[in-house]
Amino acid sequence: MANHVKVQEIAQLIEQKPFEMAWLSYDLGGGWGSRLTKYKKKGAAQGIFTPGIGNEVSITKVYKKLKDNDFTDIAGFYVAILCFFGEKIYEKLEFVEKIPKNSINKVVSAQKCPEKYQDQIYEICHSEYNFEDFISAANKLEKTNFDEKSALSVYKLQGDAAIYPLLCQMFYNNKGIEQLSPCLINQLPVQLTIEVSNYLSGCHFPVMVSPASSEYKWQENDNGHYLYTKFDDDWVVLDVANAGRFNLSNYALANRSNYLGGGGKTVPYFICWNWADIIEAYHIFNQDLLVRDLKNDLFHNYWFIFGPESLLNVRFKNGSINFNKDLLVKPKFNSALISVDKNASAYLTVQLNGDFVDYCQKSDVFYSDSEVYDWFEIGEMLK
Repeated sequence: MANHVKVQEIAQLIEQKPFEMAWLSYDLGGGWGSRLTKYKKKGAAQGIFTPGIGNEVSITKVYKKLKDNDFTDIAGFYVAILCFFGEKIYEKLEFVEKIPKNSINKVVSAQKCPEKYQDQIYEICHSEYNFEDFISAANKLEKTNFDEKSALSVYKLQGDAAIYPLLCQMFYNNKGIEQLSPCLINQLPVQLTIEVSNYLSGCHFPVMVSPASSEYKWQENDNGHYLYTKFDDDWVVLDVANAGRFNLSNYALANRSNYLGGGGKTVPYFICWNWADIIEAYHIFNQDLLVRDLKNDLFHNYWFIFGPESLLNVRFKNGSINFNKDLLVKPKFNSALISVDKNASAYLTVQLNGDFVDYCQKSDVFYSDSEVYDWFEIGEMLK
């Protein structure tokens, strides 16, 4: 069994930046600090670490597992290196008639492979195996001790560029220290796309509301990775992915909001407990609002814009929006945009102020007649 992995040499082989090992990156005190410090003298300076599992896995076994799309029992460090950086390694391999061992770690370390396994190693090195599936497979191994949710979140935030430093964290054997949570990588940008809908949505109160913006950017500083938005021509903090080495992306907005100040000036906001609060916030800010659920994390959220021009899909018949005779609402048609017979049936996208925007499909309408009417009543309160 290979006792150590020379992470700096592997990084050079696959053209990645050397990774600062976990115990050097954690800023911890107390029992954590003392237990981590003693391992610094045992290899940190040489850039090596002990992998969480053995790597004496044959090429043939890896090849068969790849065909089955399941690495659950062999998801080791070197298996990942070949699967996700194999193209760079394959072009450097020397194929020889015979070498003492044909295990994956020997192939990577020596850059030599038996000729009879050339076809198999080619497929392994050019595989399209999903890295999220690999994280889950590695987490099922008894000897690994990393937090799967944190590893997945780092990958979702920073993409393929985070794979190598993530592997270094996932397979670090922490000598009995409590489970480590892989952290976002310094000087590697967050690539999570911010999606904000113009369509009105129901709320699971309480919610956070702040002035709406169409400009967002992720930026790193000494305290972490922060999401900035434009407010009064200044870039201000709207959200945060991590604070130092602490990954916050899986936490609810209610928790993340406690760490916003580390990024600088924050966007002004209110916590609203009902629609009356939101309407009051709209009048205070005197502009459209960004509405965010306090219970949602960075990956599972629905952020939407609330204002007179927010969009709503409705049914139209007999000159009115919805069919309830007691709740008739007349849409404001722009003759240059609409050719529908005002007495015909149709499905429309309208603004909260009643202006017609476009046609939509029946399947796009998910509010009842009474709910549509409630929305228009709320719209009246914005005037």
